[in-house]
Amino acid sequence: MELKVWVDGVVRVVCGLSEDTSCQDVVIALAQAIGQTGRYVLIQRLRDSERQLLANERPLESMAKLGQLGNEQLPKSKLKHFKKPAHRDSPEQARASPTPGAVPTAGGPPPAAPGPAPGPAAGPSKEEVFRKVLQQQERMQALEAQLDVLQEEVRVWEQPPPAAASQREEARLLEQAVRRNEEELALEEALERELQAEAEAERGLRGRLGELRAKMDDCGRRLSDFTARSAQLERQIRQEGRHTPRPRGPVPEEQLDSLRAELHTQQHQGAELEGSVTDMERALGKAEALLQAKNEELDELNKELRQCNLQQFIQQTGALPSQSQTRTDLQEQLEQLEQLEQLEQPEQLDGYSNGGSLSYPSESPPAPRPSSSWGTPETCRTPWCPV
Repeated sequence: MELKVWVDGVVRVVCGLSEDTSCQDVVIALAQAIGQTGRYVLIQRLRDSERQLLANERPLESMAKLGQLGNEQLPKSKLKHFKKPAHRDSPEQARASPTPGAVPTAGGPPPAAPGPAPGPAAGPSKEEVFRKVLQQQERMQALEAQLDVLQEEVRVWEQPPPAAASQREEARLLEQAVRRNEEELALEEALERELQAEAEAERGLRGRLGELRAKMDDCGRRLSDFTARSAQLERQIRQEGRHTPRPRGPVPEEQLDSLRAELHTQQHQGAELEGSVTDMERALGKAEALLQAKNEELDELNKELRQCNLQQFIQQTGALPSQSQTRTDLQEQLEQLEQLEQLEQPEQLDGYSNGGSLSYPSESPPAPRPSSSWGTPETCRTPWCPV
């Protein structure tokens, strides 16, 4: 196989590579080809990363490890040449920098000491060896600093953001509270509309009840007049019967029959009116009980809505109650708010007393039932017997 190597910007192609060919063999072949002695470093460049190849590393094996990435883009090798007049060193074995997709670790093996390269018979001087050691130490320090920076960056990226989860949870809770408040507001509006409809129906029932009471009073007065007139006629008939030996004929009897029929009609109408009034009172009582239940439910919803608004306000402002403030203090504040709202709200109904029963105006007290002042049918239907 072939391997492309960039030497000082010039592309060199090394042919005849096998799986056993090492980087040191490639460097020696290139050095012999260009005819320059010195120290060479073989660097593998892949996309945006570079990695220094070791002397005993096999280029074809490293390319095979890349897999699909190696098929898409072959790694480019670059040969750095450091001129040395006396001898040529072998590529140094430094620690590998992180490849794409790998995370560097702090506990890597220490760099191996540079191996002796084949060169002339004369060995390097002490200054060359000392300078080489200094260069190796500087490179090691630079690599260690780079490794520390990369490890710190990896730790930063691995750590989750501290406030993101809590903020998402808080936002979710606030959205739920807003939805609950909207549902409660919609329910409260529906209850208010229903309460207004019940109040309108109650006002209509009150008006109808007043009309029925007026009709009952009128019928009671007319019935009392008819009863008094019937009693007076009976007395007159009896007096005339005492003074007259014979009955006057069928005329007084016909008048009594007509009066009795009219009295029976009035009594029947009074009974019907009394039944209507009883039904109206029963319906009015049911309406009052339903209205009272709706008022209690509306009060409970208002209390829950104020508590939800208070909790939402505390969550939005982030001002939690202090340790000395207890639940009793919050309850007292809610009760004060309820009292203020009750004082500000206008009275919706004017016909309720403290116990929830109807209260009539002082100038028009409730009229007594007609049955208490009417005469019984037996007294009105006493047969007339002439003396």
